[in-house]
Amino acid sequence: MGAMGWLSFIAILMLGNTALKVFNDFEEQYKKTGDAIFDPVKLGIKNTEAWDDTSKWTKNKSVNKSTN
Repeated sequence: MGAMGWLSFIAILMLGNTALKVFNDFEEQYKKTGDAIFDPVKLGIKNTEAWDDTSKWTKNKSVNKSTN
């Protein structure tokens, strides 16, 4: 049980800086527009192939806003 705790602690230390960047960016965008789009390039985060094409998210965002 203690080893799992230490491994979790190490992982939190390694990911903490990135998580804070993402959270602060989210808060800033949300305060300005009421919505937020994750842009890994803007934050300097590498190896995020799942979010390479963010244009599909912005298209969905505009569709969702027009229907609400």
